[in-house]
Order: sequence, then C-alpha cells, then structure tokens
Amino acid sequence: MPSTDKFETTRAAILALITKHNKGKGVKQVDADAVLGKIAEEVGTSLAKLRRLERSDFIDFGCPRAVASDIVALAAATGPKAKEAKPKADGTDLTPATQTAVAAAAGGPTRVLMMTAADQALEMGPEELVNAYDANAPDNYIGAALRVKSGGKPFLIWAANGGTQIDRKASAEYLRDIIEDVPVLDFVAINGEAYEPLAIGVRPNAIFEENPVYVGEILRKGNICGTTNANWSGIGLTERQFVRILINRRDLSITAPKEVHELVRQLKTETGLEELKGMYPAAAAAFRAMLPEELPSLKVRRTRANNPRPTGSSTSPFAQR
Repeated sequence: MPSTDKFETTRAAILALITKHNKGKGVKQVDADAVLGKIAEEVGTSLAKLRRLERSDFIDFGCPRAVASDIVALAAATGPKAKEAKPKADGTDLTPATQTAVAAAAGGPTRVLMMTAADQALEMGPEELVNAYDANAPDNYIGAALRVKSGGKPFLIWAANGGTQIDRKASAEYLRDIIEDVPVLDFVAINGEAYEPLAIGVRPNAIFEENPVYVGEILRKGNICGTTNANWSGIGLTERQFVRILINRRDLSITAPKEVHELVRQLKTETGLEELKGMYPAAAAAFRAMLPEELPSLKVRRTRANNPRPTGSSTSPFAQR
C-alpha cells in the first residue's frame, strides 16, 4: 500500500477513535477537525513523523489523555517493520496476547490494528519503540516490548528539559548497544553532565511545579493545569501560595473548573491578589503571619522509585467548602 494511502487509513482510524470517544456519555467533546488539522500541520502525510509525536503532543492538540494514548499506540502500530496480521477464521495463528485482545474487544478495522499492536511492537526497532514509550504508562505493550529488547537492563536517559524528560535519541542509542551486546558505561555524558540510565517505569529525582489548586498535581509544560487547562504562567509564587492557603483552609469554594479559570484571570490583573485578600481577610491575616518556611513551597519532588501522579489525578477541590 502506498505510504500516502496508508497515512489516510491511519488518519481515518484516528478519526474513528475520536468519534467513538465523542459518543460516550458525559465526556468532553473533542474537535476532530481541529485535532486532524494540527496533526497535518506537524507531520503532513508522513507516518514516520506521526510515530515520533508523543502522548503530550496529542494532549496539546486537544485530545483527552486516554484518546492521546490510543493515538500513540495506533501510530506506533504503523511501523514499517510491523507484520500484517492474517488471522484465520478461528484465530489459531495469532499469538496468545493477540488472541486475548481479540476475545476482549469488539471488531472493526481500528480495533484489529490495535489488537495486533503488542505483536507488532516486538518487530519495531529501538528508535521507534523509545519514541513511542509513554513514561506515564510504562506497563503497556510498548513498555513490555522494551523490557524484552533490553533484557530488563536500564537504558532510559532522562537528560532533556533539565532532567525532567527522556532524551530519546540518547536512550535509543544506549538500547541498541545493549541489544547488540556492546559494552556500555554506567552513565552517559551529555553536554558535560553525567546521567545514569534508568529502567522502564523508573524516574529520576526531579522537582516539578505544583498546581496551586490541586494538591499533589504537577503543572504540565507551560504551567498548564492538567485538569482544567487553566494557564498559570505569569502568576507569581506569592499569588500561588495564597491560593494554596485558601485551599488548605477550605476558605475557597470551587464548584466547577470554570471557576479556576476565573481565579487565574483575576490573579493576572494588577490588583488581583489584593482583591482576593480582601475577599478572605482571615486567610490574608494568617498568610501575613506565616514565616517563610511555613509557606507552601508548591514544589513536588518525584523520587526514582515512584512514577509521577498522572496529571489530573489529585484530590479535587471542587467538593471543598
């Protein structure tokens, strides 16, 4: 099949995923045309470029996290080394993993492609697998294939964006050396800094900006709230700390995500903080009396032994009074 035709087939499958999501009860509707338009702007009709996009990219395009994960899996399954599944009527020529997926899922061309993804992943090269790896879902079929390829050895180099993201090029090169049984060092030097390779599902010690409203939730790239998409950029630490004090004291009553956006808009005005203090004088007095070490740091440290809490999974303040 020509690459352009294959891209159109994949594009149709992405549209089917979004359409299926939009039919769910009570779900936030996704603008399929906008998502497909942004994909076209980024990759044109290149499947290789599509496979290099990450889950966070599709979230930025407007997809919910679950849909973004499905699209990454769908794109990964288009790899040129993937073998096309030709199941018999009884399905006996499928691997056990695929037979399990077939038994658990409804039919349709999109699901067939997804069902065979676990087998196709094992045929993918180190670069494709590392590019498709989602650190927030290390136990999916991509992570399983990487564990097989690496023999369980650490190979992920967290050297991008100040050590908070994976350097995928360096990680793929390290993984290829492991696969080819090339002796490797216990560290990788990048721009004069030494980084220890980490295993699947393990993260480095790192400190992230904490969402002022959602306790324990980290802000996404660009200081974006992962639950409401409110943008905290341009709002200083003092303003954020006072919001957290209001949340901790349960003075601030938030009943809907739109109220977070209204709060953010208020704090971005010149007199926003003073107006907020005037609305909550008792909290403002308590805030002024706090010593620097008593103020909330609004920093979240994620240790190597734990995965960061998925964005949006913290305790919601909407039920607080």
